[in-house]
Amino acid sequence: MLHMFFALIYAFAFAFARTLTLKTLLSSLFPFCSRFRLHSNRQPQPSVFSCSETKQLTFVGYKKEKTKKREERLFRGLKMEIVNAAVGKIVEQITEWLMRSMGRQIGYLVHYKENIQKLDEEIKELGENRGRLQRKVDEARNRGEIVEDNVYQWLTDAGQRKEEVDQFLVGQLQEHKRCFHFCSRYRVSKEAKSKTDVVIKLKDHGNFNEIAHPAPPPEFGFQSSAYYETFESRVSIFNEIMEALKDNSVKLVGIYGIGGAGKTTMVEEVGKKVKKDGVFHEVVMAVVSQNVNVMEIQEKLAERLGLKLEKKTEDGRAGELWNRLNNDKKNLVILDDVWKELNLKAVGIPISVDTKGCCKVVLTSRIQGVCEKMEVQNNFQLGVLLPQESLNLFKKMVGNSADSPKINYFAEEVCKECGGLPVAILAVAAALKNKNESVWEDALQQLKDSMLKNIDGVHPKVCSSLELSYNYLQSQDAKWCFLVCCLFREDAEISIDDLARYGLGMRFFENADTLKKARNRVHTLVDALKTSCLLLEGTIDKNKVKMHDVIRDVAISIAKDNEAFMVKHGVDLEEWPEKDVYERCRVISLRCKNIDKYPDELECSELNTLILECRNASTITSDAFFNGTRELKVLDLSCMLFRSLPSSLSNLSNLRMLCLRQCKLEDISMLKDLKNLEMLSLRGSDIKKLAPEIRHLTRLRLLDLQYCKNLQLIPPNVISSLDRLEELYIPNTFKGWEVEATNIERSRVSVVELDSLSYLTSLEICIPQDITFLPKEIAFQKLIRFKISVGGRNLTSSLQDKYKVLYEKMESPEMYSSTKFLNLASITLKDEFKVLLKKAEALNLDSLKARGLVQLQELKVTECKDMEEIIGNDQREGKEEQVVFQQLKIMVLKKLPKLRTFYPKSLKSSTKEGNPSSSIPAQPLFNEKVAFPSLESLTIDSSHSIKELWDNQSESFSQLRKLNLEDCNNLRNVFSPFIIKNLVHLEKVYIRKCPKMEEILAIGETTRKIGQLREPNDEIITFPQLKTLYLGDLSNLKSFCSSKFKKEDKEIAKDKDHLQAQPFFNHKVAFPSLESLTIDSSLRTEELWDNQSESFSQLRRLSVKDCNNLRNVFSPFIVKNLVRLQVVYIRKCPKMEEILAIGETTRKSGQEGEPNDEIITFPQLKTLELSDLTNLKSFCSSRFKKEDKDIFEAQPFFNRKVAFPFLESLSIDSSLSTKDLWDNQSDSFSQLRTLRVEDCNNLRNVFSPFIVKNLVHLQVVYIRKCPEMEEILAIGETTRKSGQEGEPNDEIITFPQLKTLELGDLTNLKSFCSSRFKKEDKDIFEAQPFFNRKVAFPSLESLTIDSSLSTKDLWDNQSESFSQLRKLSVKDYNNMRNVFSPFIVKNLVHLQEVNIRKCPKMEEILAIGETTRKIGQLGEPNDEIITFPQLKTLRLGDLSNLKSFCSSRFKKEDKEIKKDKGHLQAQPFFNHKVGFPVLEELHLTHCNNVTIVFSANSLQRLQNLGEFGVKNCNQMGVVFDLEGLNVGKQQVEVQLPLRVLQLTKLPTLNCIWNKDPKGIVSFQSLKTVIIQKCGLLKSLCTSSVARALEQLQSLGIISCTLMEEIVAKEENGEVIDKIVFPKLKILVLRNLPNLISFCGANYGFNMPSLRKARLVNCPKMQTFTFGQLSMPNIKIYGDANEWVREEDLNKYIKQQVLKGKEALTLTDGNNDDISNADSDSSDNEYDSDIAMVNCISH
Repeated sequence: MLHMFFALIYAFAFAFARTLTLKTLLSSLFPFCSRFRLHSNRQPQPSVFSCSETKQLTFVGYKKEKTKKREERLFRGLKMEIVNAAVGKIVEQITEWLMRSMGRQIGYLVHYKENIQKLDEEIKELGENRGRLQRKVDEARNRGEIVEDNVYQWLTDAGQRKEEVDQFLVGQLQEHKRCFHFCSRYRVSKEAKSKTDVVIKLKDHGNFNEIAHPAPPPEFGFQSSAYYETFESRVSIFNEIMEALKDNSVKLVGIYGIGGAGKTTMVEEVGKKVKKDGVFHEVVMAVVSQNVNVMEIQEKLAERLGLKLEKKTEDGRAGELWNRLNNDKKNLVILDDVWKELNLKAVGIPISVDTKGCCKVVLTSRIQGVCEKMEVQNNFQLGVLLPQESLNLFKKMVGNSADSPKINYFAEEVCKECGGLPVAILAVAAALKNKNESVWEDALQQLKDSMLKNIDGVHPKVCSSLELSYNYLQSQDAKWCFLVCCLFREDAEISIDDLARYGLGMRFFENADTLKKARNRVHTLVDALKTSCLLLEGTIDKNKVKMHDVIRDVAISIAKDNEAFMVKHGVDLEEWPEKDVYERCRVISLRCKNIDKYPDELECSELNTLILECRNASTITSDAFFNGTRELKVLDLSCMLFRSLPSSLSNLSNLRMLCLRQCKLEDISMLKDLKNLEMLSLRGSDIKKLAPEIRHLTRLRLLDLQYCKNLQLIPPNVISSLDRLEELYIPNTFKGWEVEATNIERSRVSVVELDSLSYLTSLEICIPQDITFLPKEIAFQKLIRFKISVGGRNLTSSLQDKYKVLYEKMESPEMYSSTKFLNLASITLKDEFKVLLKKAEALNLDSLKARGLVQLQELKVTECKDMEEIIGNDQREGKEEQVVFQQLKIMVLKKLPKLRTFYPKSLKSSTKEGNPSSSIPAQPLFNEKVAFPSLESLTIDSSHSIKELWDNQSESFSQLRKLNLEDCNNLRNVFSPFIIKNLVHLEKVYIRKCPKMEEILAIGETTRKIGQLREPNDEIITFPQLKTLYLGDLSNLKSFCSSKFKKEDKEIAKDKDHLQAQPFFNHKVAFPSLESLTIDSSLRTEELWDNQSESFSQLRRLSVKDCNNLRNVFSPFIVKNLVRLQVVYIRKCPKMEEILAIGETTRKSGQEGEPNDEIITFPQLKTLELSDLTNLKSFCSSRFKKEDKDIFEAQPFFNRKVAFPFLESLSIDSSLSTKDLWDNQSDSFSQLRTLRVEDCNNLRNVFSPFIVKNLVHLQVVYIRKCPEMEEILAIGETTRKSGQEGEPNDEIITFPQLKTLELGDLTNLKSFCSSRFKKEDKDIFEAQPFFNRKVAFPSLESLTIDSSLSTKDLWDNQSESFSQLRKLSVKDYNNMRNVFSPFIVKNLVHLQEVNIRKCPKMEEILAIGETTRKIGQLGEPNDEIITFPQLKTLRLGDLSNLKSFCSSRFKKEDKEIKKDKGHLQAQPFFNHKVGFPVLEELHLTHCNNVTIVFSANSLQRLQNLGEFGVKNCNQMGVVFDLEGLNVGKQQVEVQLPLRVLQLTKLPTLNCIWNKDPKGIVSFQSLKTVIIQKCGLLKSLCTSSVARALEQLQSLGIISCTLMEEIVAKEENGEVIDKIVFPKLKILVLRNLPNLISFCGANYGFNMPSLRKARLVNCPKMQTFTFGQLSMPNIKIYGDANEWVREEDLNKYIKQQVLKGKEALTLTDGNNDDISNADSDSSDNEYDSDIAMVNCISH
């Protein structure tokens, strides 16, 4: 066999060799031909041989006959030798190849077991990796995060691969058992090796850096006011507010006016408007109210932003909120109802100019002074309505009631009495609607006679009008309900449930003896109060209401006068109110931050209701407290601390309702004595076990344990003993259920106990998946309200949080406020749930194996992996009735990978029974068998089996308003012409991530059915109400509606690229109402629309992103239709060369090759943003010839071809190839207010003198990251044209309205406007200052320079144009040596804030040396004081060479400078040369050459300094240098108004003042002192200084290692008996290892206001003071990491010492380590301490 094989090879090689040329063979085989080699070397042999192109061998040599035969014999021998050599070579190579191949194939047989084992190991490891990743994915989804698509894809691929390999391994094992030949062994081994390689590759791809990302925050929608009217008197205010918000220089806008004037309604409308117009990315709103709670404000804002706050302190949360809002997006924060100055920084709201305009604030207040104190830049007063406006609003509310002449007269008079206040007009009109003439007349008389004048901030006539609305309530129940609403906090969301409970407990309802009846009654009453405009709808939950603050004030007044209410909210009660104030009260509501003292016995015999809420947990210590309140029916105690409940509580035999909300409780067994108790709420309390004695409360109707997160045990038979329970609320975190219901004695509660509750109508419960026994169906039969979760893991937060997530995702308040909610997860439907399914209004199904759902109002089906249909259909044939979902408004179908149809059509009998894949033939999702007549919102997400949405019979979507489609992999289109006719109300379409979608609207096959065969239907398909269209991540999308029609298969191939050739929008479809269009996809088309598209006339906002093939956006024809276009965003289109293409268009309308001079105008465009357009060359090219390749680069970006008469904001963030932004003919930017230019690499300048003349309204300019830019304004060549060649033009170029200028990261910038004119002057830029006389900024208010400029001076002495400058910020100016000169300071008369950072060469801020030589005598100093008249804030940081603000030396010659080398270092930072009459805030950071801050003389010029801080100044030894000054008659004591002093990390500071300041300077205004990490300080102050600190409220000394005492003994021996700190409230002493006592002298100390003390890590302290200590009962941070009350610090410390604790080595959970106290890493440890100290000052 082998011989035959080699014979064939030999024959093949021989035949092959004959065809080769001799030259080729010789060149390849020459080494093998020895004979030829010898012959060729003979000498002499002049003959040679060559191979011709005809491939025939020819010899050339001597033509002698005798040698001819010899040559022929030689050739024959040579040819045979060549053949042999060729055959040998070929055989050698083939053999080598065969051996390699055979070895590989034999290896499959040899390594069979190894290959199988290797595959088994790799697939197991793949399965483990997949399991780990799946768990991470589940965790991310539980956190609400969005999992990355590639992660899902890998999990799918890994699962499929593992299943395939497992089947393979099982199959080969079975085959091995049967018969296993060598062939089979070879095949299996080879396949195993191949699969192993695939598995290894797949495993390597499964290493993901990022599994998921946080979900975007829900879009916050403002509550729409049904009565919002556009009043002519307020239109201008509204428009001015809008303009202010669009102005990047305006950060803070204020609206003030009388309560009830409509401020809240106006800002809500403003919020909706700016959000709709795209002015801001996010708009959030929070109510501040009278009693400012920063934590609540932060929580509200964070909730609206979708931000979870992790920090526990105000400062920590403020930092998180700051970072969220300072995200380079435009954010608007609305703060409503501000009563006093609010520190926005403390809240976490960034509004300073240096935040790039990303966050703005609108605030409303009743007090104009609040707006002024907060320094709002634009303040608007909202007054009452004009008479005619008031009357129109009044008549609109009363309707036809005022048609008769007589009542019309009364209507006018009554309206006048309402004073033009909207809230009063609405309330009175609602009260008088449909009333007769006598009622109107009586109302008018009452309005004239009755006035409530005692309500602060409310117009007297408003009070009388609102009281009239109350008096006209027909039901006494309604009046009581109205008054009960004032018992809640201002701006509270008041629950209907709470009102029902109060009403039932207070017994003010008639004929309401159950909670169900009470709740129904409250709903009726609340509707009546809403109709009367006395209550408002809740913000989110329809089961909550709100009360306008003015109306609440009126309600409190009425309740106090008529019903003996006492309501005090938001104030700190150091003592309980006087007895004569409360002893006759029937209702008392005290909701305060602190209640320090309670009476021993509350003597109030008529008290019916008592509500106490204390935010800082307080305690009722007297057991006799309730002895005098025997008639009490309702007791509501919130946020209280009880070691044991007062024993007198058990004497309240009439008590019907007891609420202990968010209380710290240990033992509640005594509640068993409250035999008549009907409602018990422990909501949010920290109980761990429900007392068994609760079973004795047999009259209990309601038991509320919600939010009791620590509850672990409910004893058995307690719930079943409460057989009258109507409502039961179990916390969803409760896990202590008995798994099985047995007859033996149980150790804990079982769910079957619910069977005993025959009166149960409301139930909230979470039943774990492992519960085997469920309540009987009858237990659920009577439920009318339920929130039940069954299966899966217990939710980690409340059920309400779950509903809220659903609400936010679905934008449906009904889902959030639903009272019939059922959540079923990972279980099988049982009979017990059928009754709940029928009742459920909101249903959430998670990983459920179910098939049938009907009768719903809201439906969400998620993660049912096996679900193929929503409604099952087991019938094969026959007619079925249509299923109609009459009430369904919202439907969400998500992550249903096998879902094919909602309700399948009947299956034909021919369907194969055994083939499940064919059980559901291809059907649309919705067909004629199901109808949704009320459906408004439809969301379909991650359902990959859906190919069509609806058929042509689906006529049931007529109310659909919102359609959301995402991640539907097989969906090829969305609409057909037939279905569009039904979607007459469709307003919003959102389509994302459908990779196979080629067109949105498919008309090809449809037109053949409704038109003639193969002929197109020319009918235009219209979306009549569509306002918003979003298309994103549709990678295969070619056209919205294709104009081609499929004919035959042959023709389809010809039309392969037809879709790509046509524009995205064409004449087949129209959008007459479209306002917002967003395309965020890689479209295949090169054009967006054709010239026939006339349907975008209402378009206001256009956003185009990631369209890789798009070369332009507009054509002249389409621009004519976009008459309302206001906002254009174009981003990331790499092939786009121009925005507006006119080249070919002009050639058609004009002469060939000649341009069309018609200007193309965008008449309403206000905002234009171009970003990441890497190939963009021009907005509109003026070229017409395709051969002009470089013409784009030669022309400016904007030219004369296009105009923007109303453009206000222009942002260009792209690498433009052009060098100029606009030409001198561009006069169309006259309305431009904001210009932002960034990342334009070739741009050398921004302005020319010509264009500046047009920018008369320009207010804000941001220019960043333009590396080639040398100057901002280029005038060189311009002046040469307008003046003489080479001579400068002296005309000053003015930016008349420019208010904000920011220049950053301009590495080559040398001057704003160069005064040079010759290009040869290479160094002239460096010689001149940055600003010179050529340019002026008469309105500039904010200047920021963040660039490494090459110039040394910022401005010259001729620059007189900065007179309006208010804020100056300079950073990273490497060559700058100083900022100001005396001349420029004279111009900066309005300068209020200066920030200077990172200027390494700066030695002084103000340079006066050379200046004084010019205006004074040479070498002699000028004694004139240089004043900054309006400077309020000065911040200096990272100035390593800075020594003085203004040096008192004068530079003369270089030689003398060396003599004065140490002069600056020896002098204080501030001296007598400079004055700051209004400076309020001063901060120095990282200024290492500053040794002394203040001299005594400089303090006289700091009469307004309120806050001073120094940090990280390593050479500072003294803060206040008082040497050289003596106390005497001529020395006047300086009254320094310093309120806050903070010194941090000053390692060389050995004293704060180097001389006793008594008689020299007074620090009596100090309120807050924080000294941290000043290692050389041994004491804070002397006793004389301490006695003067009468205003000190908070004191913190932290990590001062040598500190021995806080107050040192007086050196002069003055006798002092007592030192009083009358206002000291907070004291923190921490990490003071050498502190012995507060004061080493035997002084007495009196601290009457002290509330809190934190003493940590003070091991040497044995006593607080050696003298007598007088202080109140305070809170001190104790052993158990909690606040405890003590009356004497001396006693407390001594007790700790006796216990063996160096308690002042107490830990508060921060793991303090004194040895590490000075490290930077421990800075964050002290945040809580500093925050506590600072809380008083802020």
